[in-house]
Amino acid sequence: MRIQKTTENRKTFSAVWVVLFMVWSLVCNAADETQANAEAMALLEHERAVAEDMAALLKEFKQHDLKVYAEGVQLYADARGEFNGLIEQIKHGLIAEEHFEQSAEFTRRLKIAVNRRVAFTRHVDEKLIQVLPSNGTKGLPSTLFADPAKLINAITEAAKGLWQEYRKVKDSTREEMLTQLEEVKWSSFSKAGG
Repeated sequence: MRIQKTTENRKTFSAVWVVLFMVWSLVCNAADETQANAEAMALLEHERAVAEDMAALLKEFKQHDLKVYAEGVQLYADARGEFNGLIEQIKHGLIAEEHFEQSAEFTRRLKIAVNRRVAFTRHVDEKLIQVLPSNGTKGLPSTLFADPAKLINAITEAAKGLWQEYRKVKDSTREEMLTQLEEVKWSSFSKAGG
């Protein structure tokens, strides 16, 4: 009788550990998925914020050179169109269950969007920041446009993380993710920077 009770206790104890391990695994996976979503949104938000801050700076100094201002507005509009198109492509890929790394359209849009954002921030840096009197600073951090390939890779990884998370979550969370993507779209030039 005592041996049978000990065996039953071991089975119960083992079953409890299996259940606890499964719960722990689910919690860890959920945390990883939430982390992937947070990182992707942070990266896209960073890109939006950089562009809109540069637009605000361009607006602030438009009286110095109207030609530079007009070129900057056009570069911003081009980059905004491409980035917002890229975000729509990401949303479409999530809904249609298309893998981003297999999508030629995603890759094409991504490269164009990154190159246009880099062109815009470089324009603001070269035409305004480096030539206007400052408080000892020399231009923007080179990380804003040093290596577009790194930004392309970062956004690709972020999109893949979103795709993986989107596959695993409930419909209500999917809607939240699509709404978050909508919120990181760039503002029009007239609204950028407040």
